[in-house]
Amino acid sequence: MRAHMPSYPARKKFRPAAVCLLLAGAVLGSDAVSGQAQRQAPATDQRSSIRVEVNLVTLLASVLDRNNRPVPDLQAGQFEIFEEGKLQKIEMFETETQQPLDLVLMVDSSLSETAKLRFEIEAAGRFVRRVMRPDDRMAVYEFGDAVSQLGNFSNQPDRVRAALQRIEPGTGTALYDAVLLGSQALERGAPGRRRALLLITDAGETTSRADFESARRAALRAEALLYAIVVRPVNTESGRNTAGEHALETIADTTGGALFFPMQITQLDEMFDRIDRELRTRIASDAAAIARSVGYTNAGTIEFLLDESGHSYFLEMNTRLQVEHPITEMVTGVDLVQWQIRIARGERLTIDADAAISPRGHAIECRVYAEDADAGFLPSPGHIDALRVPSGPGIRDDSGAEAGGDVPIFYDPLISKLVAWGADRPEAIARMRHLPAKGER
Repeated sequence: MRAHMPSYPARKKFRPAAVCLLLAGAVLGSDAVSGQAQRQAPATDQRSSIRVEVNLVTLLASVLDRNNRPVPDLQAGQFEIFEEGKLQKIEMFETETQQPLDLVLMVDSSLSETAKLRFEIEAAGRFVRRVMRPDDRMAVYEFGDAVSQLGNFSNQPDRVRAALQRIEPGTGTALYDAVLLGSQALERGAPGRRRALLLITDAGETTSRADFESARRAALRAEALLYAIVVRPVNTESGRNTAGEHALETIADTTGGALFFPMQITQLDEMFDRIDRELRTRIASDAAAIARSVGYTNAGTIEFLLDESGHSYFLEMNTRLQVEHPITEMVTGVDLVQWQIRIARGERLTIDADAAISPRGHAIECRVYAEDADAGFLPSPGHIDALRVPSGPGIRDDSGAEAGGDVPIFYDPLISKLVAWGADRPEAIARMRHLPAKGER
């Protein structure tokens, strides 16, 4: 069974990551019956029965944009489900998770925000009204030169709003401390709840005891999405220290959150509605969640075991590319090796997210070894007298071998990775099978 997402508006870039799709079908007279209705007649009457099999298949998918944020507001018409090439009917379509939220609301009370403090408190109150639901819990903190908890986790909006009225102006700005302590509070919470941290701040940083990396790792350990409403004291970056703002942007990108920059109070409701929809969208892909949980940034390979029912089970994560990475490159057009280097240099991803997760065609890789088949495939190092490299449509040969060179005795005898691409699996197999006649080693 495969799920297909057709083209989206040009302004959105998606990658698979949680929408619940439920398929239904009915078959009569099957031996394997999951639902059965029987009508019992008296013993003297002939027994009759009606067998009905109902196949219900639940598919979970996530959709993230290029900034790793959940994409809300998707409609059933944007998804197609195929089984063995046949389009299936989507009987139920749910885009909203029922998972309750644990929220930490942190308000900047530093000296630099004194003039904007009333705006911040009003913004915090609007966030409570727009986002908080009966099963959610919210804690309130203020941070100036230190971080203070004003209200414990509560599912009572009135208590949360009352805590906001206890905010008092401070002096410095302990931004990193706020992220660290807020994340730790979320981490201590009960399992099974989605976690988010919202800061309302000018993003200044002056008095934290914690550093940026400690704050970032705390947010990752808590598996919390970080959002920030950045209330700038001036509408220009000239002469303003933007280090804290850039730090928040980095943490938000890493966790899947976002920064918002309201110019007036009327813009807040739209921003909070967006945050609410993102938080209610189903959880991101397992692979992305695993990478975030350990604070990993760069190319890596996460392996799962897939059973016949389509359930996946985490196996391991390698913090590197696999030998088979050319297969991914062939079906996506993304140069993974190049991006591994660019990410290590601190660059941000600019690849088309659709291309990165929408495989085109099928690819197969064969490893070519210098081995002696007559000796139980033992390594066979030595001199390469002649070499004719396979080639043709859809063929890629990754090799460091050349005529006149040697296969050394010190390493794995792998001398080439041969990849065949086709529009589908049969074509890729056919191309690979015809290669021996085109190339010899």
